[in-house]
Amino acid sequence: GALSGVFETTWGTLARNAPFETGTSSAQGTLWGAALRSLSGGAAAGYSDDLSQSALVLPWSLPNDEIVFAYVAMPNARFASGPVTLGPSIDCSLNRYDVATGAVTGLAACLDGVVTLYEAGVAPGARIAGDFEVGLWARSSR
Repeated sequence: GALSGVFETTWGTLARNAPFETGTSSAQGTLWGAALRSLSGGAAAGYSDDLSQSALVLPWSLPNDEIVFAYVAMPNARFASGPVTLGPSIDCSLNRYDVATGAVTGLAACLDGVVTLYEAGVAPGARIAGDFEVGLWARSSR
């Protein structure tokens, strides 16, 4: 499959653990041959739990009350304005979040593509904006 879209948020919002309440994102693509259309939701950015990486979380609600989200984490030094080509040092995945149980299930890895950061900074409240175009690789359908 494939996924592309845009996002905007501010640095430090990931720690709030409420990505639907901060920022905006939209996406479209395909997974297992099915269309993912007109996804819209929030966006959050900040340091990973161990502070070793900079991360983006882009959540979207589906019509069946499911939540899917893209997760992208990269070494702090790579989190700067410009294109970031996916590779071994970048963690990128599409996941399902079960609201009832809090369980996260991986749906697909994004093994190729680019995340372009138009604006990026790690000062609290710094504007983070960009777009992405990635390939999705899943072993089997749901």
